[in-house]
Amino acid sequence: MQEVARKWEGSYGSVVKKLTEEEFIHDYLTYLCYPVEVRGQLYTTHSLENLNRPIRGVTKSKVSFAKSENLLDLVYMVVKDFESNNWQKYAVNTFQYWPRNTQLL
Repeated sequence: MQEVARKWEGSYGSVVKKLTEEEFIHDYLTYLCYPVEVRGQLYTTHSLENLNRPIRGVTKSKVSFAKSENLLDLVYMVVKDFESNNWQKYAVNTFQYWPRNTQLL
């Protein structure tokens, strides 16, 4: 690790500094203790991006709402529609891979 740090320190000093911090290394190694199936769920935002698309599409065409509750109602309906159309697409059955104990390191 020290060789890599010395090699790239000149070009990417702030990145190398961050990668060699003890706290960062501990956090990253904790991430690696999870099974591969779980890691995908931890860092992906794909399903959130797919939910944001219909919310933006509906709210973008509206200039204003009489009450903030009307906006919340509309977003709620979009979320419920998204859930009903995509319930199998983003499976939650992969939680079987999550470790049973909370102590990983």
